[in-house]
Amino acid sequence: MKFAVKTWCKSGRARVGLLQLKSSSSLGQGSPPATEVAIETPALLLTTRKGLPAFISPDHLSFLPSPDSRLLQFSPMHFMEVPNSKTISNIGGVHQLLGLQGYGFVAVPRDSILSLPECYSSNKHGASFETPCGRFLVKPLEYMKMISSMKPDLWVSLADEVPASVSAKRNKTSVDRTITWLDDCISLKPRDGALFGSIVGGCSVEERQRCAQEVARRNVSGYYIGGFGLGDSIAERSTFLHAVTDVLPKEKPRQVCGLGLPEEVLQGIAAGIDLFDSTYIYHLTLEGFALVFPLDGNSKQHVSDPQLCATASDYTKINLKATVYRKDLSRIVDGCKCYTCQNHTKAYIHHLLNVHEMLAPILLEIHNTHHYLSFFRLIREAIKEGKFEEFRQSFIQSRREHLLAASPSAFELESPLRHVGAAEPSSRKLGFRLFRKEKKEEERRREAAIATPVNSDDHLISATSSNRQPSPPHLWFMAATSKLLSLRFRTRAAIPANFDPVPESKKQIIFKFRRDDYDSVDADDEEEAD
Repeated sequence: MKFAVKTWCKSGRARVGLLQLKSSSSLGQGSPPATEVAIETPALLLTTRKGLPAFISPDHLSFLPSPDSRLLQFSPMHFMEVPNSKTISNIGGVHQLLGLQGYGFVAVPRDSILSLPECYSSNKHGASFETPCGRFLVKPLEYMKMISSMKPDLWVSLADEVPASVSAKRNKTSVDRTITWLDDCISLKPRDGALFGSIVGGCSVEERQRCAQEVARRNVSGYYIGGFGLGDSIAERSTFLHAVTDVLPKEKPRQVCGLGLPEEVLQGIAAGIDLFDSTYIYHLTLEGFALVFPLDGNSKQHVSDPQLCATASDYTKINLKATVYRKDLSRIVDGCKCYTCQNHTKAYIHHLLNVHEMLAPILLEIHNTHHYLSFFRLIREAIKEGKFEEFRQSFIQSRREHLLAASPSAFELESPLRHVGAAEPSSRKLGFRLFRKEKKEEERRREAAIATPVNSDDHLISATSSNRQPSPPHLWFMAATSKLLSLRFRTRAAIPANFDPVPESKKQIIFKFRRDDYDSVDADDEEEAD
């Protein structure tokens, strides 16, 4: 691995670098010659599951911008069960396993999708991770065996990442363990692959600086700043990032985990971070959202779109599951060069989403990845031109204006075009208000019914009469259930066969049942009814 800083921002710590990888270690005999992967930083690591993006197959990777999309990040914990480390080693590593030459693979223990750190189960022997296959305690020796068999181009040392809520003592312990495990990884380091030393410290500036100083003394190729996205505040994050980058050498690359939103990415780049691994694209695709924020510097281009105002909460994405796109024949973003926008419309993707077609997330992930990689390209251009701070402030300010503009309709559940620009309460709030009103009316009717006795005949007993008898518990339960259903859905609830409903004109709730049914109730049920 080679890394060199090409351009520094005139006012700040943002920088543009060139990362060069040569994955010759992953190739076996008879394989194609090694190809060099050169990627400009700041760059995005595409989050994968077992080496491939969640919804994009290998033959569709060519639709993404190259070479920006040639860094793939995976977690060795994905391979805890099948295929095992021995099988991957026999195949020749992840490059040969997936058949992807010309791509760089980055192995990181933590993965915000399938491999989450579990600090309360970690101990001095190893780190604990929560996976779909269960909870695993991974020791440094076991971790290094996985790294040796998978042969990634970059890999991160084992770390004890803790959330922001832990005590100072637990936070200090996590730093000590991370440094100890880094020494173990260095002693067991394979011949190939670049090692990134992990830096943790939670919400303590002193502990983060201490960990960064210790890692900087080791023989590592780069630095992995972890512990973010685990309950920490975005307002304090800039302080932690600057405290760490002040200590680290400037000639080595820096990677961070847990910064996914566009504002968080800009915050990290302003602190001097080069590589970002994010699950932001995955979560957007999973929920049916498409990124639409402008990439030409014109932050106002989408404000006049009434559909966008009603369906996007922050003017950076749209929900293509919304009914408003059922007949929309336009592209997701005009002028976008991705495969999805060049060949399909919003109406078609809306149809695919609503029929749960597998093609829907594929097209969405292609567009979202393409759009987000273009966002990183704009950032690099702004740094080269010395306008990064202006670009950052302009982007954040436009997001704030869009949030304020979209707030009246951000939570609308009805037709988006019906209340465009109207500050009306949402249908959910209206539902709760009507429900409370019905409950109050029900209480008043019940009080009036108790105060006004109702005559009963030989065969019927009124639940509100002055000579009311104990009612079987199951009948009271059925009556209450029917009433709740009628209140919730505004329809007549189905009444059991042994009920004789009272006309609505009497304005009181009277539940009646036949005396022969009541006489069949034993003494125990009568006591429970009382």
